[in-house]
Amino acid sequence: MAGCPLLGDKTYDGGGPAKNLRENGFYLCSNRVSLPHPYFNTIGGKQEWANTRATLLGDHTSKDGSKYSFTEVDGVVLFHAEIDVPPKFGEFKWN
Repeated sequence: MAGCPLLGDKTYDGGGPAKNLRENGFYLCSNRVSLPHPYFNTIGGKQEWANTRATLLGDHTSKDGSKYSFTEVDGVVLFHAEIDVPPKFGEFKWN
């Protein structure tokens, strides 16, 4: 099975400049995610969503600074979350 290289992965990166990054861990990050809300899309949750949707729709910021929001598309409630990209990505250097 062929592998897919990730920066910091000693199995597939082939060495070279990427090996200098290994001490900082993998350079792989998902800082945004959207998925169907696990509760608001249930039978009981749909009623609660109907009662609270006006206050939940739109953008919000949590105490730790991460951002989240709720949307509704074709009757499905979606939850969206976003965090800042980790600082190590801004410090990325090849040499």
